[in-house]
Amino acid sequence: MIKNSDILKNIAELENTNSIRMQKYRRNLRKYLATPGINIDSLTGNSASVGYDYSINSFSDGNTLSPPSINVIKSVVDTLVSKIATSKVRPFINTLNGSYKEMQTALQAQQFFDIFYEEQNVHMTVSKAFEDACIFDTGVIYIDKDNYCIKKCLPWQVYVRPAELVYNKLTRVYYKQADYPVTLLPEDITKMFKRKVEYVDYGIYYDTVNKVKAHIIAGHVVKTEPWNYDVLPFCFLYYGKPHIGTTSLSVVDILYTLQNEIDMIVSKIAAAAELTPGNTILLPEGGNVKATQLNNGVGNVLTYRPTPNMTGSPVTVATPAFIDGQYQQLLDDLTQRAYELVGVSQLSAMSQKPTGLDSGVALSTMESIESDRFETQLKQVINAYVDIAR
Repeated sequence: MIKNSDILKNIAELENTNSIRMQKYRRNLRKYLATPGINIDSLTGNSASVGYDYSINSFSDGNTLSPPSINVIKSVVDTLVSKIATSKVRPFINTLNGSYKEMQTALQAQQFFDIFYEEQNVHMTVSKAFEDACIFDTGVIYIDKDNYCIKKCLPWQVYVRPAELVYNKLTRVYYKQADYPVTLLPEDITKMFKRKVEYVDYGIYYDTVNKVKAHIIAGHVVKTEPWNYDVLPFCFLYYGKPHIGTTSLSVVDILYTLQNEIDMIVSKIAAAAELTPGNTILLPEGGNVKATQLNNGVGNVLTYRPTPNMTGSPVTVATPAFIDGQYQQLLDDLTQRAYELVGVSQLSAMSQKPTGLDSGVALSTMESIESDRFETQLKQVINAYVDIAR
């Protein structure tokens, strides 16, 4: 049996090789939720609520700008997840030239998984794990054998060896659940606490080489038990499988720069619309109408000195454009480019018919092309259902 000190040494190696991804995951979640202040380090409470931080965009005179409201990243991710989720996957268990007893066993196993998947809501769990893959680059599903449940893990809480991932054979996994409520711990571990605490850092370490499963509380091994399986109870989903290491590109990574440009353009348009007067009243000096007699809450009253022999209305109302039209054109181009870069169509993302597609055959062909674009991601999701059953 492996020593506790060796277990902690292996865990330290796993944590060190995966620490760099935290900064990326924090950035991606903030961009997806449009919440610059959200934090993923603590789960007991977050200083920033989900939503835009209005304090980061304001003028010195106290006027607060409207927040950027075109979150293309969230639109693309939600559309892609919905598209993948429409594929209702069901693991099929059958025998090959089996006996009657084997066929009856396969039938019972099929019925078991149909009911178990329904009770565990596996379809929603896999969809949410794929959503994590689109946001962070990795989604993780944990098969808890002790509690007979299937749940989604936070991807930054699962540590693997990058070299083993490259060679498609994982032997060690550490699942560290920070701020884990003591009330949810196994009963035999809960009894070990002599002082009252509400939250602990609870980790579970799996090792298929040394055949051990260890429970770690606050950096100490509190319980070990045999793990007599050749596989680990985790299923991994990726938007794009890593070539080297544990991280790869996600949808947020692909669209991050474009989303920053869109936010900048939207902020400028919002500032111009909010701070530019609705109209401007031009009043010549020396006329019968005084500036104090005019009141316009959304405009300006300007007086000017007319030139000699100048004729015209004593009061002129002008409505200037608050910003040049090229800003709106650039915003539309950036938004369209973001959808095209990932491969999501307007029909899927905004429930609109793409320009130029007027026949049913054309629409069907476009949907087929778009589905082929995400064939790799769909196959991963299908394999996840099979891996969970296995």
